Amino acid sequence: MIRAIRRNTVLTIGWGVSQLGCAPKSQVQAPAPEISEASAPSAEPSSNESTPDATEADMMAQIAEQERLADAEAEAGPASDEYVPREVVYRISPEGLKIQVDGAEFRPKAESVKIKGGYGVVITVEASSNTPLVLLNPTGGPLAFGGVVRRPDQEKITDTRKGEDEIHLDPGAPQTLKRTWPAAGHSPVFYGQKLDLQVGLWGLGPSSDERRPVLKFFAVRMRVDEGGAHPIVEPPH
Repeated sequence: MIRAIRRNTVLTIGWGVSQLGCAPKSQVQAPAPEISEASAPSAEPSSNESTPDATEADMMAQIAEQERLADAEAEAGPASDEYVPREVVYRISPEGLKIQVDGAEFRPKAESVKIKGGYGVVITVEASSNTPLVLLNPTGGPLAFGGVVRRPDQEKITDTRKGEDEIHLDPGAPQTLKRTWPAAGHSPVFYGQKLDLQVGLWGLGPSSDERRPVLKFFAVRMRVDEGGAHPIVEPPH
């Protein structure tokens, strides 16, 4: 069980630096007029596709269900006065998206790969930190997957966590995190279909006892058309 956290989001449209603070409050900042999330134009106008909020909710539920530390924290009783929200900052640079959280910087990349007549995607994240951190590293790696594949019938992407291994992220010792979607035995994205992959971290913190999930880390969108598949890495929706 994990506590629901109220969120207020403000989006700023423009070039330059983008900044987003995570739950319970999120912001994107850049030198341009601010507009509220409610009035911002939708990136998915089709009424046949699920809303980004629904996709985010699925992703959060999938990771929280697997994260036993969240259950232990909830059983300890209300701690609203002690809870310190995690701040996540997103920066857009010529090299791509950079994510800063808990003193670490993550640089995600996505590359399409042909699988069984369709396409999958290889996610690579270069991670570095200026302070010692611990990443939960189950069998499939530190990255957690959720989201949907938009086929004729919309297909939900689910994930499970097995194992309690860890990766230590120390100053001066960068790590490369890598995972491929889809897993063996699952269908790739075919012509005319679209992937909306939400990526999280199973657990991150200064120690094993203090680590907790990064529920909304980044997103990968990919559509397959005549030109093939070209994944795009974005801040979470």
